[in-house]
Amino acid sequence: NLDSTNAIRHRKIESIELYMRHAGVPGYLRRAIMGYYDYVWECSGQNIGDLDLFKELPASLRLRLKVALRHKRVVEIPLFQYLPAPCLIALISEMTSTIALPGEYIVKSGTYGEKMYIVDHGQAQVLLTRDVEKKGEGETGKTDSDDEDDSDGHVHSTGEKPDHMSYYGSQRREKVIDVMTSGAFFGESALYGKPRNASVRALQYCELLVLHARRVLQISESFPELAAVIAHAEELNRTKRHVHMFKWELEDHQ
Repeated sequence: NLDSTNAIRHRKIESIELYMRHAGVPGYLRRAIMGYYDYVWECSGQNIGDLDLFKELPASLRLRLKVALRHKRVVEIPLFQYLPAPCLIALISEMTSTIALPGEYIVKSGTYGEKMYIVDHGQAQVLLTRDVEKKGEGETGKTDSDDEDDSDGHVHSTGEKPDHMSYYGSQRREKVIDVMTSGAFFGESALYGKPRNASVRALQYCELLVLHARRVLQISESFPELAAVIAHAEELNRTKRHVHMFKWELEDHQ
């Protein structure tokens, strides 16, 4: 019953806290871990991780429960809403869940991945990343011989460059272009072996549904319409981010 479940959770919290203190886990990390457990248990009425409560069920009943819990969310996603029911059931059967911590990067621009994600609850930022090159000119009238003597007679370079030389550097910058909420999806570039073209960072505890690219591709062999909608969505997202990047570069030159 509910009372016994709460008692079990309370004992688990105490055991976790006691272990971390005895093991010398830093305070900031203890707080992050306990914050995660607090979030999961406070939201247990909605959390998709509660499927673990039914792990004793036969596989057929677990699948039916999984479909019942996730079908409404999945059909709300523009990517999937017009797919036939057998295709949706196949996708839902392959979905797993995870929780991203506030501030955690779920995917990073330029990296290759094996998963695509759907935001179930929470918010996540989409960020473009680029290296901005900086160029500066050395001060005029200085050469390598323009070193300074200190009071001890040691020679120290002033770091100045001759007036005909330039120095270069680059700085990695990020810009938020969107905030995703429930029903948004990302990471579909994993289905095509392409690098991520944007980073995604959780703004708060963010519950995600996860699909492995290999399994989605296998399902699309039986349902060509799935491959078509994913290819279309990937192209739209890529185009949109290219436009944002172009505007960002244009702003820097104005």
